Amino acid sequence: MTITLLHPILFENTSLLTDILNRGSLLLDFGRSTQELYKDGTEKLEEIKNQFFRLLPFWLAGSLTALIATQYAKLFSLMESYSLLLLEKTGAWFIFVPPIFFLISWALVYKFAHR
Repeated sequence: MTITLLHPILFENTSLLTDILNRGSLLLDFGRSTQELYKDGTEKLEEIKNQFFRLLPFWLAGSLTALIATQYAKLFSLMESYSLLLLEKTGAWFIFVPPIFFLISWALVYKFAHR
């Protein structure tokens, strides 16, 4: 036995509703056995589980990327405020700070990673 459940408010034209009911449209099928419903439900749950595990690495990678990007932006902001503080304290001598740090970084690489 098949029962079709349709809400008549969804159809302004009652002849369309009558036509759908006369053709035997299956929206809800109460004639299926419990075993068939259980099998279909199990298959759908298995499909959902497989899809979840396929997408999980992408969700984790996206979350990790968002956390790293946020921390990088905070660190960049902190260094910007330190740079402005250094500019206030040293004045025009601030122009020499980047080349000095570049030379220090070059010396560290030359000393510890020299071929």
